[in-house]
Amino acid sequence: GKLKALSRDASEWKLTLLDKSLSLKVDRSGIVKKNNKLSIPFSDATVGRGCYVSAVVKDDDGNVLYYAKAADLSSASSGVVTLDISKVGKNHLYLFCERVNADYTSDYGSVMQEIPLSSQGTIPSQTETTTKTETTTKAQPEPTTKTEPTTQHKHKWGNGKYTEPDRSRQTAIKTYKCSVCGKTKTEEIGYTLGDVDLNGSITAGDARLALRRSARIENFEQYSPEDLACDVDLDGSVKAGDARTILRGSAQLEDPMKWGKNAEQPAAPPSKLVDKDTVAFTMQIPEGWELRFGWDGEKLLMIRVYDPKNPVNQIFYATDMVPFMKNEASVKYYAATDTKLFSEAPVLDPPKNETLFKQIPKLRSYYSDTIKLDSALQLLPEIYDFDLLETLPSSGSSADDPVPALDESIVHGTFRNADGSAEGECIGFASIVDLFGDLSSRVSDVEMTYYNVYSFTALTCAKGQLSAYVQTLCKSFASLKLKDDFVKQMLKNSDAFFTDGKRVNDSINEVYYRINDAWDARIRGADIAGN
Repeated sequence: GKLKALSRDASEWKLTLLDKSLSLKVDRSGIVKKNNKLSIPFSDATVGRGCYVSAVVKDDDGNVLYYAKAADLSSASSGVVTLDISKVGKNHLYLFCERVNADYTSDYGSVMQEIPLSSQGTIPSQTETTTKTETTTKAQPEPTTKTEPTTQHKHKWGNGKYTEPDRSRQTAIKTYKCSVCGKTKTEEIGYTLGDVDLNGSITAGDARLALRRSARIENFEQYSPEDLACDVDLDGSVKAGDARTILRGSAQLEDPMKWGKNAEQPAAPPSKLVDKDTVAFTMQIPEGWELRFGWDGEKLLMIRVYDPKNPVNQIFYATDMVPFMKNEASVKYYAATDTKLFSEAPVLDPPKNETLFKQIPKLRSYYSDTIKLDSALQLLPEIYDFDLLETLPSSGSSADDPVPALDESIVHGTFRNADGSAEGECIGFASIVDLFGDLSSRVSDVEMTYYNVYSFTALTCAKGQLSAYVQTLCKSFASLKLKDDFVKQMLKNSDAFFTDGKRVNDSINEVYYRINDAWDARIRGADIAGN
């Protein structure tokens, strides 16, 4: 490895923090010096992606003068590093194991070990700070372990206790308190998300431990490195979903280097809306997004606006969707008569919006395979494994509608896309109506009629980003205006729910106000609770 001289005039700096879970052993007896080359045997190094044996040269004041990545530890935990020490002079050479992360993300290093350059003097085996600098990217952090000096007595620290850390740093914090004088010290211990057993690799065994932890079968000490390594989505709790993510990482279906603090941050929502004019409607959509729509020639108009770079960011709206069967018994009845229009339709039991959003995968296959609507898979959102977080109160009322709705709640939940590669967050609405009411027909106690779903709306974005996106999504949705000529064509085949063009557009505005008001009330409630 070649030692690189470092500039003190860098405009950007990057921290390398002490991580005592990283290891490196140096065989001092095996060091060989020939001319200006120093060969240093090492063993028991932490192995993994981004791990290196690194070297720094410091002067007597602790300033870092040179730095090198001396050996790659992606696979081998032992070997020999050879360094040209011609520029070291009377300064000090150190080796340490380093885990190098992406730009603008802190790196981590083991305890440094000073390497003897001659046979003169005594070299301490370790130093308790791990620092380095590199031109424009590296800098020296303060020591990560703080203790209070004492001349009165020998501290009795005990076993210490883990305390809640900043999870984004991926460092566990253990606090010790002297039982004699009450002084405290803290220790920071690095860990890798997904590596629950702390052995340097992510395997199916780690996923199993995380699953057991989520079920409270495995009792790791709270906030310990093992406990924190389970929480790969950094939401503060360990769930079966964390275990699933770890399992996907062990099978190389996901990149663990993109978890947690290394995760790619979603782009901010576009601040500018651009006008779109179609034969059916006008709308303002986020700049750079795409718009698709489809009409079945009767009552159903579906509109989808989405970000082509990240399709989980989207707006979906549908006017009138049918049929949604009332229970499985009616589906079985129609299956016996080979009436696929009803036997393959999704079931809303109970008739709630939570049920509706959980049935979107079935709805996608129904419109694509049974109804044979060619554009169904491009229009209907990929909302799979919908998990309801909360039901928000809806400010509107259907009391004046010809047929009052069974459910018009606002739902807020999370989901995955079709192949499981992206996670999203959604706020949505629909009006579920039983148009048949008392006119419902039964055969052998089987309900033969179905529900209608009006104003089916879903505003979605990447998981954890809804607070940032909701204003843009709502503003774009509120701009949707159906054209009079198109509405007239649609109303020819409509029913009592839509009686004129104004009512169609009013219903869109009503949905906007309900969603916007519900989210605003949620934010205000959170602020009050926080205060």
